[in-house]
Amino acid sequence: MNKKIVIIFTILTILLVGLAFWYYRTNIFTKGVLKLEILAPTEIELGQEFEYLVRYKNNGNFTLEEPKLLFEYPEGAITEEEKPLRQEMSLDDIYPGEEKTVSFKARLLGKENDARKAQVTISYKPKNLNTRFELKTSHTALIKFVPLTFEFDFPTKLEAGR
Repeated sequence: MNKKIVIIFTILTILLVGLAFWYYRTNIFTKGVLKLEILAPTEIELGQEFEYLVRYKNNGNFTLEEPKLLFEYPEGAITEEEKPLRQEMSLDDIYPGEEKTVSFKARLLGKENDARKAQVTISYKPKNLNTRFELKTSHTALIKFVPLTFEFDFPTKLEAGR
């Protein structure tokens, strides 16, 4: 009879430890649950309008609350409607599995083969936690072609007084 009680107690203990471990694993939050990327061309013509698409996805089991997005245009950028080069916006909560994109239009100025770097930062707070987390990424575009050429047409002979 004593052996049966010990065996049943051991089995129940193992089951409780297993359940506790499973519960703990499903409620662990890691910073890597949010995927953030900037989609844009890597080579751009001078002055050509293009779009930065900022895509973010919650790959975790937690709702990410109070997200704030900060987009920084590269140096030499001209934005639509002359918006500032640093744009901050509050986003809706990001639910598990949810993926969204935000668009930023620009034109880049600079010399041929200049590299221009745009950056984006998202800060958020996982549900039921008080700590804010931050995730950053960047995208570099190269100005490949400058369609400006200067031609001078000088006469072959110059006359006095002209």
